[in-house]
Amino acid sequence: TQYGLLMNLILILSTLLMIILYKFQLGSNPIPLVGLIIVLSLLILTLLFFYKLTIIIDKTNIIASFGIGIIKRSMPINDIDFATLEKVKPSIITGIGIRLTAKGWLWNVKFGNAIYFKNKNKTKTFFVGTEDYETIVKILRQ
Repeated sequence: TQYGLLMNLILILSTLLMIILYKFQLGSNPIPLVGLIIVLSLLILTLLFFYKLTIIIDKTNIIASFGIGIIKRSMPINDIDFATLEKVKPSIITGIGIRLTAKGWLWNVKFGNAIYFKNKNKTKTFFVGTEDYETIVKILRQ
């Protein structure tokens, strides 16, 4: 499991800022209650959906799951082309979240390394940020 500390901090601070702006009615055009509710709902949902990225490996699948587990992807272990398995360090410019890159869809919650591989017929990729590349590869090869 990997936590997106920077992203989480930004979302929490944005939430607190919105509450403060509403409570004190700051600015020349104060935030109405409906606007506050909409913005807070979006910030809180984003936080719940993307505060962490978990990689789960069971007997048949590798699964990447964001936040509370509603957004996830998986690939059967039997379909992995182990020749394509590699450790990748995506550029900071790539960003965080779900991003389309030259290698395929990258899922991450923080900057750093990622695991990348394709399925055997080369039609699907699995490209997910992780700090535990070696451990994941070891488990997948067993």
